[in-house]
Amino acid sequence: MERTTYHFPEWYAEIAPDMLLSAYRTLVTQRDLTFEETAENIAVIGKAAKWLVSDSRKCSLLLAGTTGSGKTTLAQALCMVMETLPKMHNKNAQFTTDFLPEIKFKYITATRLTEIAIEDKPFYNEIRGCKYLLLDELGRERLVSKSYGNEMSAVIDVLCERYEKQLFTIATSNFNASELLEKYGLFVCDRITEMFNKIAFTEKSFRK
Repeated sequence: MERTTYHFPEWYAEIAPDMLLSAYRTLVTQRDLTFEETAENIAVIGKAAKWLVSDSRKCSLLLAGTTGSGKTTLAQALCMVMETLPKMHNKNAQFTTDFLPEIKFKYITATRLTEIAIEDKPFYNEIRGCKYLLLDELGRERLVSKSYGNEMSAVIDVLCERYEKQLFTIATSNFNASELLEKYGLFVCDRITEMFNKIAFTEKSFRK
């Protein structure tokens, strides 16, 4: 089984934290909000940056915790940095054999995923098999989608597909492990545990 390539050379550890923090700030200010530099906020950004250049055997990352604590913003910032780093690297590479593969994320919420599973099958299959996916708000979706009497669990289907193919996925969720277990069952959650590194958020909501 070929895993999706996503780790970067170790020397990127020196620039990853600043790049990720800068991307996070940019996303916040684009929404006409003020970036709040709390100790926990800086800590989770640091953990994400460290993970980015780690050699973890797990192929994905789950950002889970309190509502409004910056999970989606950090996930989007990670996508920005991961898409930018190969371009920076390849621009300075001396030989084509040193090139890093291009990275391009697809973004979708879990709720929207259940909708396109019924409305747009080609796009749904594209999401299932894309190399890099940001799956937002895991657990908020209706578990079963129905169309003309047929039922399907789109999120479970996608998670299992990506587990089997070891495709890189960043996911966010407001739900804890017990709540996800209750929703998806042991079969799926066991795969989530094996597939995902996890960063926990306990910060109060930044939304005002």
